[in-house]
This record gives sequence, structure tokens and C-alpha cells, in this order.
Amino acid sequence: MDWRMKIPDEENPQCTSTVSFFTFFVAPGFPPEVLLLPWHKLRTGKMDQITNVMEYQPIAKEKLPKMVYDYYASGAEDQWTLQENRNAFSKILFRPRILIDVSKIDITTTFLGFNISMPIMIAPTAMQKMAHPEGEYATARAASAADTIMTLSSWATSSVEEVASTGPGIRFFQLYVLKDRNVVAQLVRRAERAGFKAIALTVDTPRLGRREADIKNRCIATITSYYSHTPKYYHL
Repeated sequence: MDWRMKIPDEENPQCTSTVSFFTFFVAPGFPPEVLLLPWHKLRTGKMDQITNVMEYQPIAKEKLPKMVYDYYASGAEDQWTLQENRNAFSKILFRPRILIDVSKIDITTTFLGFNISMPIMIAPTAMQKMAHPEGEYATARAASAADTIMTLSSWATSSVEEVASTGPGIRFFQLYVLKDRNVVAQLVRRAERAGFKAIALTVDTPRLGRREADIKNRCIATITSYYSHTPKYYHL
């Protein structure tokens, strides 16, 4: 559910702006103060002082409701795979170039035949509107502005058509193979019609992991599903 209301601009009380409040369905007894999130508050303060990408996570933990932060930050079971992924990523190093001209540096590259500005792309991330009302729209615009590739999650809070409406860009669609192959074919056709250039096929999830943090938070999130025109509800 996406609620909109007008709020005063704290820097200029004469002005107002429209903000969204993203809500989700929770189990009985969940703190009601989480249901309305003042997203305009998340844009100020420490966000202006970030100098390193690693600084985003502690700020997110401070700003976001615990249920939302835990959904983004945690893995399944004992989170062993999450830790191993981080360890593997930390072993990727830059190869230094010694005694060569570095006055003009070109980091452009190609991926699957597409020219991009740098060897960095945006991986599929689910339910981005839980963190900000712009969600995947903002991510799509940022990827386009940076001239790189965005991959949209199957569990996104925006459809392929909505993301495509943000403007030009090179976009891939992450796909789970479902038992109903007709549904899979429909998803692929929708992505193709929306201008998505490739399918990022997920092959290692025959079933969902047991996400213990979400279980402890007693969270039931509304996921905008591509599998029908109405939201589906998943126990996380």
C-alpha cells in the first residue's frame, strides 16, 4: 500500500512536498509505529556526510525499522553463505599498473555486447520501496545516469513496465523458474516487451532459505508479484 500526504519542508516552512509511506502487513502485536515511515527524515543528517560506501549500512540500521533493516541485511539459517560471499568478494583485488601513463584512465568495458561506463553493475535487490518510496525507479534512473546495467529482481516492488517508464537504460530481468512454465514464459515476454535486454536466471533456489531474522520479527511482507495482477503475500 502506498500512502501519500503533504508535509511541510523543514528548511522552508512555506513549501510543502509530497512523500510516500510504504506499509506492509504484519502479524498481530507488531509495533504500530513502524507502519508509517517518515521517509523525508531519511534524506537528511548523516546521509550528507557519507564518504565511503561501507558507511551506508550503520546509517540504514539507525534509520530503518528493525524489520526492514533485518530483511535487507540478513541471510538464511546461520548466515554462513552470506559470510562466505563477503569473504570471497574481499579477495578480489585491483591489479596495480606500475610506471605507465595514468593521466587518462578509461574504465569503460562491455558486458554481453553492451557498452558500459565501468565494470560495475547493479545486482537484483528485492523490495526496494521498503527503504524508499522511489524504490526501483530511483535505481533505474541512477543506473542509466551512470551508464551501466541494472538487473530488476523478480521480487521487486515495481513492475518491468514501471521501471521501463523511467526512461532509457540497459536493463536485465532476474528470473526464477517456476513449476508453471506458462507463467515463466509470460514473465519473459513482458520483460522483452518492456525493453529488457537479457534474463539473469537464478538456478540455486529450489526452495527459499529459512530466514531466521524475519521469523523472529514475525514479518509478513506484501510483495508486488509479477505472477498476477494482485499482490501476493509471503511468509518471509
